Amino acid sequence: MKTNKFFLLGIFTLLMLGFTIVSCEKSETTLNEITSGVLDKKGGGGGNNPNSPNYNPCTWTSQYTNETAPQEFWGLTADTSICGFVIIRWPAQPKFSPVDSCTFAGKYNVSTTTISGFTTGSPCAGNVTSTNAYYYQLGSGCSMWPGGEYAINVSYLERDTVNKVLRWHFSEGVRFRAGTRAGYLGTCP
Repeated sequence: MKTNKFFLLGIFTLLMLGFTIVSCEKSETTLNEITSGVLDKKGGGGGNNPNSPNYNPCTWTSQYTNETAPQEFWGLTADTSICGFVIIRWPAQPKFSPVDSCTFAGKYNVSTTTISGFTTGSPCAGNVTSTNAYYYQLGSGCSMWPGGEYAINVSYLERDTVNKVLRWHFSEGVRFRAGTRAGYLGTCP
């Protein structure tokens, strides 16, 4: 009888030891795999979680409606007094916020239109600014050339988070004639 007790106790001990060893083995599933599986089920593709592969921090834009505010007088000025440059200035706009990396918000967009037959490609590279001044070197790109007559207007996008609206604001344009001298012509002192 004693042999049976020790035998059963031995088997029981071996079974417990086996369960202990099995339970201590390293799992093949990582925490990341568990987390991403849960996120995929919750929001489809990770629920736009920063850790998901298709993360897009700007998906909120699809929940906003678009509006265009009436064109406003901003008092744009065109300064052509510096040889080879045009400097457009305007007062800072109260609803402009330079701290938005989604959509076009966070930048003033400068649109150039030719009046005198010179070619212009608008928008051109560099036709955005986060300040209320725009400096352009004549002949340095696709917008303005010496001696041309141009009209410029400025716009920006306001993000109204309360009403969920993306609202474009446009200035009235300013018309001017660019100076005839330019650095690449060798006519600047």
